[in-house]
Amino acid sequence: MLRFSRILCPTDFSESSRQALKYAKALSAWYDARFTVLHVCVDLPVFEMTSPLGHSVSATGMLEESQLAERRAAVRQFVASEVGEDGVEMGL
Repeated sequence: MLRFSRILCPTDFSESSRQALKYAKALSAWYDARFTVLHVCVDLPVFEMTSPLGHSVSATGMLEESQLAERRAAVRQFVASEVGEDGVEMGL
């Protein structure tokens, strides 16, 4: 029989990810698996730098601690509103 020990559910707060979250939570309960919700910040500013070798290099900005706290709170609220926070690990 197939066994899962970990379930990872990425989310972008869309309706599709809302449904995926419910299924992932149910799978984690069924298999008694560790359940992690992950949100990746995609709206960070990207800027280009010119390297000494003549080609461009892209880099992303970093979030301030207060912005990071806001993002974490948004993930917690999203998860709690759909499946509760019991037994859920959250990554950002």
